[in-house]
Amino acid sequence: MSGTPLPVVAYEREHHEAALYRFVEKVLGAEKCERRRRVIDTMHTTMPGHDRFPLRYVIVDGDRVAGSMGHMPADFWIKGKRVAARFTHDLLVDPDYRGGGLARLLVDNARAQGDFFPGGMWMTQPCHQIHVKCGFAEATPLTTYSMVLNPALFAARKQLSPLKALVARAGLGVSGALALRRARRDAARAGLEEIKRFDSGLDPVWEKLGAGYGVTRVRDAAYLNWKYMDHPSLVYRALVARRGAEVVGYMIWRLA
Repeated sequence: MSGTPLPVVAYEREHHEAALYRFVEKVLGAEKCERRRRVIDTMHTTMPGHDRFPLRYVIVDGDRVAGSMGHMPADFWIKGKRVAARFTHDLLVDPDYRGGGLARLLVDNARAQGDFFPGGMWMTQPCHQIHVKCGFAEATPLTTYSMVLNPALFAARKQLSPLKALVARAGLGVSGALALRRARRDAARAGLEEIKRFDSGLDPVWEKLGAGYGVTRVRDAAYLNWKYMDHPSLVYRALVARRGAEVVGYMIWRLA
């Protein structure tokens, strides 16, 4: 390990790729490394915005990568305006270097760039905490809704206490029944079509849907196809809903 401060440098595939994957395999193990390699490779070749250099910063020590964080390009609709930004994600430090402040160096570097949001893929709770300590603002908590088709399994996977599990199963059973009733009613009024890929001709529809949110990720056909339909290791399915000739929504899912 070097005794001098280690540099944070822009990741260049031709110079750093071999060292990066030796590092990722050491930190995560061979199986997770291989899955992550497939995703990262698509980020450098087919992801929308992959030409926005750099997509990653690394801390190097000779021929070793000691730390790494990905920077994922992303476009947002913010109050009706399309804004280019980047996510920070995938923060990792070699165990041999932990305690040396390398994670903070990477996050401070991202904050200094000025156009990053914490989030994206592989954002863990410790990673989020480092972002907050380094001066990233806390996001307003989001209200999300989930439809649970198997309340008993959901409660079991959440490892709730027996009393909480009982309450959760009862509550989810009621909400699930109501959601199914609404879904059947809406399906009767909207034509549903399963699709294999998203058509760029539908992008104006996604733009219209996105404009209804204060802040939301741009989900045009290029992004949806890269993120879901062309995923290198996961299989997703997609439905679009139509009312007459008009597309009024879509859903993407995969089996757990």
